[in-house]
Amino acid sequence: MDSRRLRHFLAVYDSGSLGQAAEEIHLTQPALSKSIHQLEDELDVQLFERTPMGVIPTVFGEALSLHARLIQSELRNAKAELQRLQGTNQGFVRVGMGPSSAPYMMPEVTRALHATHDGIRLSVIEGLGGQLIPSVRRGELDMAVGTWPAVNEKGLISETLTTDSMCLVVRSQHPLAGTVVNVGMLQDCAWMLPPHPQFWRERLDQHFFDAGLAAPDPLVVSNSSTYIKQMLLSEDLVSYLPRQLLKEEIRGGQIVVLEGDGIKHDIEVTLTYRERAVITPACREFINLLRETVNRDHAQ
Repeated sequence: MDSRRLRHFLAVYDSGSLGQAAEEIHLTQPALSKSIHQLEDELDVQLFERTPMGVIPTVFGEALSLHARLIQSELRNAKAELQRLQGTNQGFVRVGMGPSSAPYMMPEVTRALHATHDGIRLSVIEGLGGQLIPSVRRGELDMAVGTWPAVNEKGLISETLTTDSMCLVVRSQHPLAGTVVNVGMLQDCAWMLPPHPQFWRERLDQHFFDAGLAAPDPLVVSNSSTYIKQMLLSEDLVSYLPRQLLKEEIRGGQIVVLEGDGIKHDIEVTLTYRERAVITPACREFINLLRETVNRDHAQ
């Protein structure tokens, strides 16, 4: 199967238009259309339905798109490996980071990587597990790191890098700061929380349900832990966040962890990547530095 035809196929698949795809890959539309027809003839299936509004992938086109992305990803990895064998200090690492991991973990790993491998380039995408894990599966990301349980799925490898603890937090000026709390005291508080189905939120809701109470109805919902943290520092809000995310603010006394009622619980910080992928030297170095960073933070 010609890799150029796969690239042409993905361009049409992503744009939904032969004309737009032809412009993006600098090819004439007749030449692109011919390439797609040749691929369809080779596979003996119809990949797209032509409509007045553009093209729509068939069930065969949808299936091919997953494999085509993986093939393109492996070709990029192969190129990086060959560059390494030629003695070049180059590479590209595509990382998906959970919102609570990116602010405290990623900067330290990046500094360590570029201190010793300044030719390696990073692409860091922030998102939730439900967004990032499928991108790893499709080969769009090399790996994903975040505070979600290890993925038990064929074709993916997950390892637990470290553990963190979810805790109730407020600013030091909050009326509840320094008190021992229970869910009854928390029910009518002003909350700022991550969205459903974020599993932190599900755990918190379940704690209230177990006590026979309604779950918190937050004033603000956001998947940005950085935004939540900044709001906590300026408003009398209650939130539920990983301790590592707030370690500097807790150490400095700006943020206070509320004690009591057993709401605090441990969570895993996991690394996920594809089992059959070619792990490039750049990715291996990043993973090693990631492990060193979380082990050092855990020991402190």
